[in-house]
Amino acid sequence: MLRIIIFVIFLVCGVLVKGEPKVPCYFIFGDSLSDVGNNNNLRTMVKANYPPYGVDFPGGVPTGRFTNNRTIEDYISTYLGFDKTIAPYKDLMGQDILRGVNFASGSGGILMETGAQLTLYITGARKFAIFGIGNLGCIPSQIIRNNATGCVDEINQAANMFNTKLKSLVDELNAMLPGAKFTLISLSNLQALSPLPAGINSNSTCCKLRSDFQCEPYSTPCANRDLYAFFDGFHPTDVINGGVAEAAYSSPDRRIANPMNINELTSNQQGKATHRH
Repeated sequence: MLRIIIFVIFLVCGVLVKGEPKVPCYFIFGDSLSDVGNNNNLRTMVKANYPPYGVDFPGGVPTGRFTNNRTIEDYISTYLGFDKTIAPYKDLMGQDILRGVNFASGSGGILMETGAQLTLYITGARKFAIFGIGNLGCIPSQIIRNNATGCVDEINQAANMFNTKLKSLVDELNAMLPGAKFTLISLSNLQALSPLPAGINSNSTCCKLRSDFQCEPYSTPCANRDLYAFFDGFHPTDVINGGVAEAAYSSPDRRIANPMNINELTSNQQGKATHRH
């Protein structure tokens, strides 16, 4: 699980005109943190197409997002100027795919051993935002599973080792692939540098958990969802996703977004960003 990477990919595939999004295409690869419904019709328990998931989504509809409302990528699509979020692969037909696709699937991801980043480069991808992993030892499911009273250090250490290697990989790819720009969004550094505001509950989950740490179907979630960091045992609430997206898009801190943030990555001025720590 620690070798799974979330890719957010912006393809340079056309000339933009005024009023259009900053990028013509937006493709998303990842796991349940980014899934917007690809698992809904799969034969798996890893799906979120039932209440209380989606309780704050327009219409209160459980779309398959593993949170109460929007994902990080939903927020980023708004920042980029898209008039609607990027749809899951299962819903797209014909020309819609040229606008972008969300391929993320709960319990899925991209293994670096597959060389997927090179395949995507060959097909035209030129701008990549890669999210590292956060402090997995601090999520409720790991604390409960390990009978711990706080963060599980061994899991966080493994996550830190992964993130260190991921940073080196991003540097390699930037040097190796002409015309491509990769940036790394460090969730662990964001957690360290931007502690949760006072009053945010990170010790318990907003929804009642079933045995696999997802929400108990049709259970009543907490009333003050903006005061909880986690909706279920794995996944953040909308308020946390929004904060992460804002930092990924606009943070000037190179410890969080290196060598550039997503706004710089998708701008004609991205080359002016500091290129290394």
